[in-house]
Amino acid sequence: MRMSASFYLLCLLGCGLLAVHCGPGSAGERSEMAAIEQQIAAALPLQSTSEQVLEYLDREKIEHSESVQRASDGRVINAIIRHGRTQWRIVYTDYAIVFRFDADNRLVAREVKPARTGP
Repeated sequence: MRMSASFYLLCLLGCGLLAVHCGPGSAGERSEMAAIEQQIAAALPLQSTSEQVLEYLDREKIEHSESVQRASDGRVINAIIRHGRTQWRIVYTDYAIVFRFDADNRLVAREVKPARTGP
């Protein structure tokens, strides 16, 4: 009985440390997301065309959709940067990027956010 309680406490402590270190909004995740945002902002300033965005994504080998017109969002391109596949993890943090365009097909906004995949 005493051993199972100790084991339970050890597991609880381990899960807590894991959640703090790897949880949503961790320092590593925030800094990586900021680096991605800076890289994209430098390469694709606002007012870039959808063709320029697609060329950049292809050149950088970033998975992406084609430019699509949506009734709710207007014209968008969705992309995803996949990271961390060299290490075994239960949940991987990738980064989803949404590029939004105006009626003249010019970039007006871009959003980078974590996208977790796992069981």
